Amino acid sequence: MNTLMYGPVARSCDDRRDDRRNDAHAASAANGVGAPPSLRVERPQAAPPEPSPLAWQAIPAADEQTQVLRLMPLIARIVRSLAPQTSVAMAQEDMTQIALIAALDAIRRYGPPDERFTAYAATRIRGAVLDELRRLDWRPRTLRQASHRRRDAERELTRTLGRAPTREELRVHAGMDAAALEEAEMAGYAESIASFDELLAEGGMAANEALVERRSPEDLVAMRQSLMRSLDALDPREQRVVQLYYEFDMNLEEIGEVLGLTRARICQIHQVALGKMKVALHDAGRSGARNARVPQRNDQTSLTR
Repeated sequence: MNTLMYGPVARSCDDRRDDRRNDAHAASAANGVGAPPSLRVERPQAAPPEPSPLAWQAIPAADEQTQVLRLMPLIARIVRSLAPQTSVAMAQEDMTQIALIAALDAIRRYGPPDERFTAYAATRIRGAVLDELRRLDWRPRTLRQASHRRRDAERELTRTLGRAPTREELRVHAGMDAAALEEAEMAGYAESIASFDELLAEGGMAANEALVERRSPEDLVAMRQSLMRSLDALDPREQRVVQLYYEFDMNLEEIGEVLGLTRARICQIHQVALGKMKVALHDAGRSGARNARVPQRNDQTSLTR
């Protein structure tokens, strides 16, 4: 994903409440409130202006851009939370674009933002992305639900047991027979590729961009093999953090609870692991390119003989 820009920090509710209180005091003083009755001035109260139903259309483009920038952290969180539900039909960059369009639509529909705007925007953004995911998902609804149930069961057992569950534990907890569990695993295979894309993007592993973009069946297998080889460069604890973070979609606090470490320590381990995997994948890419060129030269030589 592209680097996100963060807008100005929003003022706290306490700051806004103090401003309203100060404005009220100033207005009271202007109207003579608190002064002796003989000095009070009765002023006619003007009726408040009627809000225009088209007020949202008058928001300047510069203000819209500022509001979108302020929503970028929210957009990033929503896209990340929905990443495990993606399939090969939609990349995270596409999800972000849909979220941005939904954010702009929310800004225009809502008008000047207040303390309830963020919740409104979050609902609109999340709904827009989910609608597009459902539209593009090739799996039948029942199979999609089974895949989600298997994933949720695996996540719950991992948190409870502090380790990856066995296949039998997972089957019992999910309430599936062996055949249904295997079918759900196959349906969830495409979803795991989205997390792999996220891993490549976060680690800056640009050498694999062409492979990620093509997405043929052979490419999916190659991506999985590349990931497995890069994991060999990690120590057991680093492997565990990567697995919990990307495969089980656990956040840093949850991983810390499982491993008995602080959030800061998990974050550090995660960054070190990404660095090691980036080096391993880069080296593998260069090695593969060299190996691919050698047979080509040999073939050309044999053709000339």
